[in-house]
Amino acid sequence: MTSSCGGDLRPGNGSQHNECKEAHLACRLKGHCHGAGRQDQQRRRRGKVKEATGKATDNESLEAEGKGDQAAANVKQAGEKVKDAVKEAVN
Repeated sequence: MTSSCGGDLRPGNGSQHNECKEAHLACRLKGHCHGAGRQDQQRRRRGKVKEATGKATDNESLEAEGKGDQAAANVKQAGEKVKDAVKEAVN
């Protein structure tokens, strides 16, 4: 599997992105590439499952916890994107 910048999305293959830093930055900002975002995606998915389970079982606290997990993952991912953008701008 490859990203929009042509780099390999599998973990451990980030070195291929060094050849296309600008395209990689755009790729990361769109959320296509692996990295710290993978954990955020997993947390977001767990949050969606908790939210859906809470809705299905009429458990408001579980539903709220799921929404909180999703929000936390979104905030963390946004912070990572900003950090990557600043890092690329400096280089």
